[in-house]
Amino acid sequence: MKWEIYKTLEEASKKTAQYIVNELNLKPNLNLCLPTGSTPINCLNEMVKLYEEGKADFSKANIYNMDEYVGLGKTHPEGYYYFLQNHLYSKTNVDLAKTYSFDALDVDLNKQCKDYTNIFYKNGVMDVMYLGIGTDGHIAFNMPKEIHYLNAHLENLSSEALSANAKFFNNVDEVPTQAITIGIGMILKSKRIVLNAFGKSKAETIKQLYENPVIDPQLPATFLNLHEDLTIIIDKDAASLINEFK
Repeated sequence: MKWEIYKTLEEASKKTAQYIVNELNLKPNLNLCLPTGSTPINCLNEMVKLYEEGKADFSKANIYNMDEYVGLGKTHPEGYYYFLQNHLYSKTNVDLAKTYSFDALDVDLNKQCKDYTNIFYKNGVMDVMYLGIGTDGHIAFNMPKEIHYLNAHLENLSSEALSANAKFFNNVDEVPTQAITIGIGMILKSKRIVLNAFGKSKAETIKQLYENPVIDPQLPATFLNLHEDLTIIIDKDAASLINEFK
């Protein structure tokens, strides 16, 4: 586990974007899984800048959504495929035929999860898994609980996740209470993992991840302790409760 601490989220995001693009330049047909929400926006903006500067070519990359709200389609403005379309795909030369996401409108969500697990590996294992982390320690939409799934599955979202995502809706009551998501096993099979956390709201969670090298199902991010190539890139605020980083 490698830790990188930067003064601002902008600096950390720029570093993360460069990390991803470096991997893309080494392997143009990179298998890349991307998060959504507030955390990756600056990183995605930086990736677009690198593309505009001629330093990144996304045309051969295979890009995967890691989750989606149940009931939201690809064109829904709060959906996660739409998020990546808006922040990355439409602004670069990403080949949409090489983008993959859940069909959260499928009437048989269990079958959809099985199908997406197969799609997830159609081009081989993920080369880069880019993660955010919730204040409750969730990664992708794997919520704190006693038992976790290896593969894609349906999740009931925690109150913390609902509250955190309410800012994207008119109010918390509009936030879908379920999502389909990749499983812990799918994350850990990735060749490389890079995780971002920004702001003081994430400081306690990051402190727990840093100070407790254990596997705690109630803090799903601790499963990342099992991975051999994990880089955690955070800002000073997210690191503020860790004495070694002060």
